[in-house]
Amino acid sequence: MKTHGTALRLILLLGWVIGMLVPLYSLRQMSPSFQAFFDWAFQSHFSHVLMHAFLYAVLAVLLAILCAPFHTSPRRLCAFVMIGVVLVAVAQEGIQVSAEQIRRGTDEVFDIFVDLNGGLLGLMLYRATARRWQHRKGRL
Repeated sequence: MKTHGTALRLILLLGWVIGMLVPLYSLRQMSPSFQAFFDWAFQSHFSHVLMHAFLYAVLAVLLAILCAPFHTSPRRLCAFVMIGVVLVAVAQEGIQVSAEQIRRGTDEVFDIFVDLNGGLLGLMLYRATARRWQHRKGRL
């Protein structure tokens, strides 16, 4: 039964990462309704930053949930999660630069900085929640 739960978590994580890496903004050229929604959702710099932070916070939580049983040290788990966040952030920005055929610049560096902060936020949320669950189970 535990393997079944792990498989579902892995599928959820892979789906999340694939969804993050697929250049959805390119689809706005194909559909006027998608373009209207995309532009509405991301028209401000604040919403762009908020969405990046949210996506990577969820990624960090999913990575931590999936990998926690395999890491006995909280430091190793944190390091593994943040390495995963960095790899996905760099891949996502690389795909975006390639798809848009633009030069790399400070916008991409800023996005990666926001992604890392979102990952840290997700990791903190995971740790706070994990401690609460362990406390309820009488493990702390």
